[in-house]
Amino acid sequence: MDWSKIPEDGYDTVLRDFSTMQWTIPLVKTYEKVQGDSVVPYLKYWIGYWADYSLNWLSAHQKVLADSKLKGLVNGTINWASKSRLYFAWRLNTFFSYLPTAAGVSATVAKKDIDSLQLAQVLMHFAKWEIPAALQIQNSGIGTPNQYIHCSMGLLYASVMMSEFKEAPVWYQNTLEQINTYIEGSGYLPDGTDQEQSFNYNKGFAPIMDELLAAIATNTFKGDYSELLRKIKEAKLYRERFLVSLLMPDGNIPSAGTHNNLGYDRKKAVDEYQTRKDSSSDLTARIENCIFGGQKEPVPSFDSIYFPYGGYVIFRNGWDRQSLYAFMKTSRPASGHMRESGNGVAITAYGLDILVNSGSNSYSQNGMFNKYFDSTLSQNSISVDGYSQKLLSKPAEPPLTETIPARWSTSDKLDFAEGFYKGTYEGYNFLTNSVGSQKVEDVTHNRQIIFLKSAGCWIITDLMNSPGKHTYTQSWNFNPVYGLEDINLDPAGKSIISAKKNSVNIAVYHSGQSTAEYHKYYGVNRPDQLLGWVAKTSASGTTTPAVDTHTTWEGSGKQQLITLLIPSSNEDVIDSYTDISDEHSDGFSVVMNDGTKITYLHTREENNEDLKIDNLLFKCNAVLLVSNSEHESYGITLGCTAYTKNAGKDGLTAAKIPDFEFILSGSTIHIKQEISIPEKFNWKEYKGTVIPQY
Repeated sequence: MDWSKIPEDGYDTVLRDFSTMQWTIPLVKTYEKVQGDSVVPYLKYWIGYWADYSLNWLSAHQKVLADSKLKGLVNGTINWASKSRLYFAWRLNTFFSYLPTAAGVSATVAKKDIDSLQLAQVLMHFAKWEIPAALQIQNSGIGTPNQYIHCSMGLLYASVMMSEFKEAPVWYQNTLEQINTYIEGSGYLPDGTDQEQSFNYNKGFAPIMDELLAAIATNTFKGDYSELLRKIKEAKLYRERFLVSLLMPDGNIPSAGTHNNLGYDRKKAVDEYQTRKDSSSDLTARIENCIFGGQKEPVPSFDSIYFPYGGYVIFRNGWDRQSLYAFMKTSRPASGHMRESGNGVAITAYGLDILVNSGSNSYSQNGMFNKYFDSTLSQNSISVDGYSQKLLSKPAEPPLTETIPARWSTSDKLDFAEGFYKGTYEGYNFLTNSVGSQKVEDVTHNRQIIFLKSAGCWIITDLMNSPGKHTYTQSWNFNPVYGLEDINLDPAGKSIISAKKNSVNIAVYHSGQSTAEYHKYYGVNRPDQLLGWVAKTSASGTTTPAVDTHTTWEGSGKQQLITLLIPSSNEDVIDSYTDISDEHSDGFSVVMNDGTKITYLHTREENNEDLKIDNLLFKCNAVLLVSNSEHESYGITLGCTAYTKNAGKDGLTAAKIPDFEFILSGSTIHIKQEISIPEKFNWKEYKGTVIPQY
């Protein structure tokens, strides 16, 4: 074979990807399908191609890399074939995964069609080059986590199947050390999440763990591997619980990394659920029976959940199709597939994804669209001077064995979560629709979110801080079911209101930043501007116009913007909204149609201030009070040093903890629970099922 030939159609990618050898898989699959009963010598072709590769590809590849006319093709990535662990993983898994099938369907056919000399040539090539080169790359660092563990799986296969080679025990032990490194926080994280922030890749973890368990269980190389097997089993279980806990009300999972959830097929998902429901573990069964099966009981013994190692928050007030749901990504900088979505939020309510993550157009050559889809602007967060976050510029160093230092609390009434971004803003700039050279490195973004479960709304406080003067843009990306005319901007009232007839809608109110400007965009595609799109499906290059709204302001020092988001199902749920900001704080008071009153204040300065709601006084950074028609009053306070425990009758009481949820009984404040940084995460047995424990 000519391993450096380019087809007549000019498809030069073959110079890189032909070496994966994945194109040989159909030969073995077809052979297996016909059970060896065919006049076509599938195995002869299969081993012949592998022998040709083993003898000739590497030298041809090196000549291509030495040719100045060829080495720069495919965007200069041809060297991946001999430098990337992914390509070694593909070859190792492609050969050793299908070798047992080739040999096992029919011993008679295998002996006749698999030439022993060619097989020896292939095995010697793996022993002398593929395996040592793969090990060298693996030992140099983690890189992209899914590729790392995929390569380890291939090396494990090779070690077991080539156990008679004298180097095999060394390969095997080295590979087991890689697997342990990966599970101990250098890929997989202790709460079941992954350093690679892309849920489509995270879903591929369980099958790999099954393969690892099976290979190690052969005990080909005698030893006690019980502890590693335990870790692998626990990791598989935790990953399953993480992914099922992510499920949205319709059974979809949020969009993250190269995963795109906008082309979701619920009917297909329900059909798949029907095939596995009888074998699911308890937590998976409870969640999927509610979401896919429409069952009311039994439900999980929790609703909202936080994964403090991976940095994912799920807010929800129930487990049926009409439940309110929000996904917040607070992950630290990572490696592998991801997007610049720090502090990004997506909101679903009453059966509709209202505010969406744009989706990913990865693996397409779609110009600036890909920059836009990967950017912070398209993921419901805040951009600075037009620039996107650059989480990938400074990945967190593994192993990641500590939780993210962000506060969390959940109860039957409300949730509190927060996220931080302290990195660089650079690269893609939506103001110019180009990749700029400037770096913004003096801005921090702290986003705090309160979810009120009964009232059905979210309060978001965005805290920006910088010694310099910057332009900040809060963006909201609407589901493409909304047209441009369905989204109304009111700069004077500082609001964004959707008004689509016979549909779920949302009201967005702002407090603070009285000079903020409001803009909306829909399907704009000009050389100088690309705004208002989603990647509608995972098909390469497919885009759909959708409304983006931008709230923009300029300032230096501490800047804050408070956002109230209230979804509604076919009717207005708000009786009145009042901005109650003053010279020291920003905030609002809203009265719902059912009589619920929500009041929230947050200081503008770093130091806490006296914040008063009705006859309650708190010396704090922020305070929330909710009162409903059932005569319940509750709330939270942050950064509190003192408060009026009994409506001022006994003076100020020193706060023993700064951040807490409280209930108001009569005129007396009772601390319900502390809001704190989780120190760990595990699953705790509880009433026949499991609940998260922090």
